[in-house]
Amino acid sequence: MSSTQISSFYQRRMASIGRFKKSQAAHLLLALALATSCANGGSGSPSEGALSVAVEPTALLIVGATPPTAADRVIEDRLNSSGLRVLIVKDSAFVARDAAGKKLVVISESTLSSEVGSRVAGVDVPVLVAEPALYDDMGMTGPTWMVNYGDASGRELAINMPGHPLAAGLSGTIVVTSASNKHVWGSPAASAHVVASLAKAPSRAAIFAYES
Repeated sequence: MSSTQISSFYQRRMASIGRFKKSQAAHLLLALALATSCANGGSGSPSEGALSVAVEPTALLIVGATPPTAADRVIEDRLNSSGLRVLIVKDSAFVARDAAGKKLVVISESTLSSEVGSRVAGVDVPVLVAEPALYDDMGMTGPTWMVNYGDASGRELAINMPGHPLAAGLSGTIVVTSASNKHVWGSPAASAHVVASLAKAPSRAAIFAYES
């Protein structure tokens, strides 16, 4: 997979730790399943007599503040536990060449879309997008709030593609928050893999991916 754009949709406002919400934790754990799949799978065996050099796989985490927030440290720890070394860069300092050679790029919800813009859209690396204001910049949805993407209250997601890595082995309807909260949805193109939808609104994609 040369390039994957992934969206994990999050609730809008909830005072827990910084900008990290309870529903974000559940969605992010689902989405980061792809990090393990992409970073650690599919490597071929060297030919006989070839010199094998171990290179530690690296993920790039784009954040809105340095030092990172407690929420972004949770993301970093999850990536580390998946076998990835994590390089952290602030949104305003990111340039496209930072993604070169990485196994995965994760754009945190803590970033400002105005700082990142479309600079990530053309990288030849799988990209996980956790900032909904970047969906249009990434070509994942249209730009209009509550038309192309929006939010809705709920507690559950319906897994549409249980065999997809983003489903993290889950199936059926799953509870992602202990109480009803706002979750962001999108209306992606027909070419998207809609892995999960809002349980009460099946046409609204909650976790989706594009592959090229």
